[in-house]
Amino acid sequence: MSFDPETTLDTKDRAIIKILQNEPEITHQEIADELAKKEIKLSRQSIQKRIKKLKDERVIKVVVLANDKKLGKEITAFILIELASSPDRQLDVHTQLLSKINELELIEIHYVAGQEDILVKMRTRTIDTLRVNLVKITQLGGVARTRTMISLAFIEQNFPETEKEFLDALRVVVSER
Repeated sequence: MSFDPETTLDTKDRAIIKILQNEPEITHQEIADELAKKEIKLSRQSIQKRIKKLKDERVIKVVVLANDKKLGKEITAFILIELASSPDRQLDVHTQLLSKINELELIEIHYVAGQEDILVKMRTRTIDTLRVNLVKITQLGGVARTRTMISLAFIEQNFPETEKEFLDALRVVVSER
């Protein structure tokens, strides 16, 4: 049976997900307390069961986002990859990318519409390591060419909801220079 978010997730599940997105380390009891303020009554145990179900159905997963800058990874790059042959090669290139995901310092792999076929996000230490990783990507069988964009600033993981929050976040980035 396939998962259908329209029929499987109710308003309580969606409220739990929203709380977890804003505060991932919150306890089950604190979630229950937050929901009670919104007149949604769920026990700690019920929330625990719902979160387990959401994880089991792969609606949510727990990840640790490290501060890459503090780990010495200063460069964020987005690499668009155009395949040399038909889209049938996507699986082959994808398999090659996955086998080298740590070596190439890849964070994400996306299939995209347009002239290019694949978009990857990379976090690396220096421009030199970026260059070395780009050479390795171009040497993968089936890659015709790449186009690289380097991020100059990262505003925030969860994009600001209001224009004021966006401008405030942008001011912080600009003032760091």
